[in-house]
This record gives sequence, structure tokens and C-alpha cells, in this order.
Amino acid sequence: MDLSLAPPAADGSGGSALRDGLLQVPSLANTYGAYLIGTFFGTGLYGFFVHQVYRYARLFPTDTLFIRLLILTVMILETIHMVFTMHTCYYYTISNYFNPAVLNRGIWSLNVIPILVGVNMFISQLFFARRVYLIGKHYRFVVAISMLFFVVEIAFSVAAVGEVIAISTFDSISKVNHLLAGTFGAAIVGDTLLTGSLMWVLSRNRSVETRQIEPFIETLNVYIINTGLLHDVLNTVSFIAVLALPHGLIHGSVSIIATRLYGNTLMAVLNSRKLNVSRGIEVLDGEVSMNIFSRATRLAAQERWNVPQVPDSSAPSVINIQVTTEMGGDMDKRMSKNPNVNMDEVRRTDWKTARQ
Repeated sequence: MDLSLAPPAADGSGGSALRDGLLQVPSLANTYGAYLIGTFFGTGLYGFFVHQVYRYARLFPTDTLFIRLLILTVMILETIHMVFTMHTCYYYTISNYFNPAVLNRGIWSLNVIPILVGVNMFISQLFFARRVYLIGKHYRFVVAISMLFFVVEIAFSVAAVGEVIAISTFDSISKVNHLLAGTFGAAIVGDTLLTGSLMWVLSRNRSVETRQIEPFIETLNVYIINTGLLHDVLNTVSFIAVLALPHGLIHGSVSIIATRLYGNTLMAVLNSRKLNVSRGIEVLDGEVSMNIFSRATRLAAQERWNVPQVPDSSAPSVINIQVTTEMGGDMDKRMSKNPNVNMDEVRRTDWKTARQ
């Protein structure tokens, strides 16, 4: 399908062929132009993601192996995804800038993007699924349902890649739209289940006083970023775009940004932690029950994953004991003369005497 730049024949057939070839070229505004804009934003978000990974490595070097491997995997996938999107833009706009017929054919870096997006979403959402799982046993069913939808998302993305490779021209890309819509739709359902659970627990756990004194930007960060609501909204936009604009790549542009937000949200949640593994646990004597230690372990795991905690009144967090104070010297003499002496008044009198 490569177009020849040779002069047209005398009968005009060459010019007619050239015009026919140009008529088959897709519009750049809503295809590769939109994809290029998404790549620009995605590259900026990738730089922010790398900065957050660097900050995480300095602040939390003792995190569990699973979390560190999760971050490493997400970073590798994010890097591959960024390289592939940049290669696609370079191939169509630079390497073949004077070969418009190429615009109607797919390149490998563009064809495999759906599977990269699906896997990246799945790996990142493992972290959020673990957060909801640690909230309590009542939320484990929600986690199971959401993970089922994420598996369906992977299946749709694999099928989309197979269909993209099978088609020959950009004009046939609408055949892949139902598979892409399935990918985004499954991701939306899974994300909404996890995000809704986190927002529900946050609304129950945060007191009215906290909401009144907390800065507005902090509230936005907690409810929009840390719960994963933002990339859920962008997946919804991609889902609508792939159905409303089936012959363009606007959904691919939004998908690039949404994919970057998965990694950025993951790092934002990890870097906003305040680790204090014994928070709320005070042992004041030597006789404690095992549920105190089990609760301390559970709280430590929740803090490690930045899990919003629901009020738990089943186990006491503080053990109170009575303390007997022995006094001697002048205090004993005054108490022996007057057993009903007011101890607070005696302390205030001694304090005033000491100051004089």
C-alpha cells in the first residue's frame, strides 16, 4: 500500500491513484493527534511516578518484599508502556512523515497496547484489593468479586490484541471496539467496588471535627487520590469514548493517562503513610491477653497498606491499672495529724513554698 511519489501518467491514472490513497488516510485530529497528546501527558505523569518511587525508596526501605516487588513490577510495566506509546508517535509522525499510507496500518507498538494496559491495571489493583481485604472480613466478598472482574478485563485485553493483529487496516479498527469496551467496562466495575468500599470506610471513620479542621486539599487527596476514584473516572471516560467515537483513538489517549494514574495513585498511597505499628496499643502492666498482640499485628498490617480503619470496640486498646503512691517525710506527718487532708491542697501549698 505504499504510495509512489512518481509523476502521474499522461492519462491521469497516477494522480487518481494518489488521490484514492490519500482519501483512505484516517483523520489525524482524532486519531494520532489525540494519541500524541495523551502521550505528552503520560510522559509527564511517568516522570512524577519515577520521583515518587525515588521518594518511597528513601522513606520506606524496610517495607515487605511483596510491596517492593509490586512497585518494581509496576515500574517495569509503566516504562514499557511509555516506550511503546512514544515509539508509536515517532513511527507515524517522524519516520513516515511523508508516507501517509502508513497511517492506515498498525504497528506492533500500537497493537500490543491493550494487553499492557490490562496487565498494568491488574497489577496495580492488587494493592487496592489488599487494602480492602485488610479492612475486615465483611469486605472480603467485595474483593473476590472485584478480582473476578479484573480477570475478565485481562481476558478482554488479550482478545483485543488478537483482533488488532488480525485486522489489516485502520478502517477495520471498529471491530475491536466491543473488546476494548469490555476491557474498560470490567475495569470500571472492579475499580468501583474497591473505591466505593474505601470511601465508605473513610466516611465512617473520619470524625466531624477532623473534617472541619482538615484543609480542603487534604480532603480531596484522601477521597479522590488515595481511594482510586480518579483513575476510575478516567476509565469511565475511555469507555464512553470507545463507544461514542469508534473510528478514532481518543479512548487510547485517555487510556494512556488513566494507566499512568494507576502507578501514581499507588505511590501516593504508599508515600502518605504514617507508620506507627503500636498506635493505639498501650500495655501498662505485665498481664495482657493474646488478643492485644493480635490486634497490634493487625493494626501494623493496616498501617503498612494505608488501610482506613473502622471503629473497633471488641478489644480494648488500653489496659488501665491502679497505681499506689507512697509518700514520706513531711507528707506522712501531716497525714498522721489530719487523715482527711486534701492532697491537692497540700501539693499546691508545697509548690508555692518551693517557689518562694
